[in-house]
Amino acid sequence: MALALGDGVGQFTGSAPLGVDLGTIVALHGSLNAFGFGLLGLVGWRLAVPSE
Repeated sequence: MALALGDGVGQFTGSAPLGVDLGTIVALHGSLNAFGFGLLGLVGWRLAVPSE
């Protein structure tokens, strides 16, 4: 959310306060989502107890 806020401020003011452009934000967001949801999915799968 900090990157999105920084991009919004940058679009409004014309300068990038965080020093990243939209392409970098999209790449970071996609990578973090893939690894984050994958990791949480594996943890949930590992913790799941099969019913008897």
